Amino acid sequence: LYKLMIRYTTFVLLADRADRGINCSADLGALVEGLKHSSDGKWGRTCMGMIRLCREKLGPESVVFGFLDSLGTAEVGELESFSRAIVKDRDFRQGHGYVEDATQYQGAFETYLPGIKRLLGTLAPLAKYPLIRPVQVLQHCEGECVFDSKVLVGADTIFEPWRMHSNCVPELVCQLVSVDGKRRLSLHPWLHLDRCETCQREMVFLFHAVSG
Repeated sequence: LYKLMIRYTTFVLLADRADRGINCSADLGALVEGLKHSSDGKWGRTCMGMIRLCREKLGPESVVFGFLDSLGTAEVGELESFSRAIVKDRDFRQGHGYVEDATQYQGAFETYLPGIKRLLGTLAPLAKYPLIRPVQVLQHCEGECVFDSKVLVGADTIFEPWRMHSNCVPELVCQLVSVDGKRRLSLHPWLHLDRCETCQREMVFLFHAVSG
């Protein structure tokens, strides 16, 4: 769950930063470049760095401005401290053959559960943005395009359709939609809707690296 939240948030902010033409600092840029084969600790640091950068540089024109505006400086600091602590403990417990009894793991779970709940609560506004994948253009005439999208939400892979309108033909990739429904942010190539080779059901795949 930690990995999913951190990676999804990082990919969304990387996409929004690129869409608005915002450059990273040298240190943050080095972290981003190293995400192809990075540890969870580096993912966490990159995510918090991207949150700080986007909060500072992106305004209301950002697709996810509402999410960024909901975060406070102290709140981001608390999340970063929790991220470092849980990754450090996870690395220790998943070392070379390290095994504890069930009560020890239960204790660790209870220790970090409040922090996980805070992380979920803080990132929850980002999950409220509709995630779609346009699938069929129905009409494109006189500057108006009508198309159907699949709304990628929930565990049920029978994704609900959403008829949408735009002034241009949409890319057939996973996209995040602004609260007002007027703007879209491409999450290609990090999120991808495809069929699982094993069960042949449509699923949303979240890549574990910036590229590759």
